[in-house]
Amino acid sequence: MKEAGQVLWDYGTEVTDSLKKLTGMLKDRFGGAGMADKYRIEERNRMRKPGEPPRILHSNIRRLIALAFPSLNPYHRETIACDYFISALADPDFALKVRERATANLDDALR
Repeated sequence: MKEAGQVLWDYGTEVTDSLKKLTGMLKDRFGGAGMADKYRIEERNRMRKPGEPPRILHSNIRRLIALAFPSLNPYHRETIACDYFISALADPDFALKVRERATANLDDALR
């Protein structure tokens, strides 16, 4: 676990040499409701940047939704991701055209 010791420099080998302790520490640090709230806020405020390719926005939305709603079933997560993606396009006319196509999931919205 030399690599974990380098990345997790503030923890001793009693944590980094045990998978159970390492997993627990990572969940404490990067998991939980506080982090999910952070990702939901980030997702809500995410807008397409000028010149940003839609596929970059798509992958960023997918990542944020997975982090914001880790326990939500995939169908509902896709529905939310699709809505956020269309809203994040930052072009109301283009967003309307995408919505008119009745996209069922995030990949359809990207296409």
